[in-house]
Amino acid sequence: MRDETCFEIKARDIFLRPLTITSGEIFETLRQPMVLLFAGLLTLTLVVLDAAHLEEYMAWWQAALIWSIATTVQIGTYTALTLLWGGLGRRWPLPPVFLPANGLLAYLVSYLCTASLVQWTTGRGWDEIFGPEILLTGYGFAAIGEAIYFAFVLPQLRLRLQQKGPPARSIAVAGQRFELDTILTLRGQEHHVLVQTAERTHRLRGRLGDLISQTRESDGVLAHRSYWVASRAITRLERGDDGHDTIVTTAGERLRVARPRQGAVRAWLARHAPEVAAASERA
Repeated sequence: MRDETCFEIKARDIFLRPLTITSGEIFETLRQPMVLLFAGLLTLTLVVLDAAHLEEYMAWWQAALIWSIATTVQIGTYTALTLLWGGLGRRWPLPPVFLPANGLLAYLVSYLCTASLVQWTTGRGWDEIFGPEILLTGYGFAAIGEAIYFAFVLPQLRLRLQQKGPPARSIAVAGQRFELDTILTLRGQEHHVLVQTAERTHRLRGRLGDLISQTRESDGVLAHRSYWVASRAITRLERGDDGHDTIVTTAGERLRVARPRQGAVRAWLARHAPEVAAASERA
């Protein structure tokens, strides 16, 4: 199943070189220690340089906090603008996003927020602290940081993520996410779903169909209109004297297959779990 929450973003860097990134890569890289270290170094550089001479008007820790806020706003706005352009590009034929333009817009937002915060904190006017010279110096610093990130940091992050391997597939329900490799069964119960794992059963508000739509055919089988069984949880299929099929799970449960679904379940086993199908035939 294609992950509709992940999409490609076509972009060009400051040297007009084409670049393709995905929304998943953006979210994944933001969680990496290397990005946190990079953001920390940028903030530390701003604190040390203190181009606006904030320490003349406030304590050093207040100046450090303001520069930290400036970096956070810059990165957050930059990320949001990039994702927004990529999302709009899924609906309309937009040109590749020019990343320095994103950086400029993000910097202006960060500049306005930081200047407003300093004015509110110190009572001084913008022109006293954040004049045109600081505006240009700050943007130059932001542009250099952006160039370093895409030239050196992002390639290293991609290499690490490739070595780490793809993230575990999962399904989401009611604000919670469960890795597919941990799920044994999914069951519908009125307006709720029961997500059974090896450790416990979670009862959450949701619809069984919405969860099944997030899986692939090979992940499991709908044995009854009210429950789905993961392929990894099926040990064998038994047919009773009454001709009714029953799935035996790794947890020792015996789940009766709906009679209209028996043919489909056996066909699914033959395609995706032939060893279970063969064992069931011998039994």
